[in-house]
Amino acid sequence: MKTLENYIFVYIDKFPFPVDSEKVYPQERFFEIESCSNEKVRQQKYFAWKLLEKACKKLGFEFEKLKFIKDKSKWKCDEFCLSISHSGKLVAVAISDKAVGLDLEKVNHARFKNFPPEKMLTGEELSSLQEFEENLRDQNYSRGELFNRAWTAKEAVYKAGECFGFRPSKISLIGQEYTTKTIVCDHEKYYLSIAGEATENMKIDAGKLAIK
Repeated sequence: MKTLENYIFVYIDKFPFPVDSEKVYPQERFFEIESCSNEKVRQQKYFAWKLLEKACKKLGFEFEKLKFIKDKSKWKCDEFCLSISHSGKLVAVAISDKAVGLDLEKVNHARFKNFPPEKMLTGEELSSLQEFEENLRDQNYSRGELFNRAWTAKEAVYKAGECFGFRPSKISLIGQEYTTKTIVCDHEKYYLSIAGEATENMKIDAGKLAIK
């Protein structure tokens, strides 16, 4: 079994992909997936969980001997911390011995181009927005890109915590440990953000996907 101590293991894949068994464990997750009325989201949830199963096996865990519980909106395991996300054609999971949050978002700068700053940023972040945007312009970044990345990072930070309702303007990225990667799948871009204490020791398995 691979040690999880001070590491974050991240797995990303395009679905559908081959699975060892169509069975979903535990039963509570099966019912959660089957109750989803949106077929696209149901498929995303199914393959995200199957990716978690594959990740656990790669790390040396016997998946059906693990104990999973749903605490509010967050799935937890008795052996490790985990986070799951899905967007578009991709699913992703993160496993660590410490609190970890992961968010995957298909890039959509237009959605965030006119997003009100006061609904995205904390007071401290707002106070430095002008300086931050000037630096971004030097790097040819737009506000839409800035807020798209910020949303993804804040989701990851939020998911690393106790998840009491996502409000980006209440979540500061200042002083947080996180990283954001760009993934390309079928000529479409995605942002992947990972937050947690062990982000300096992170191993990413993205298969054949391009990641930077």
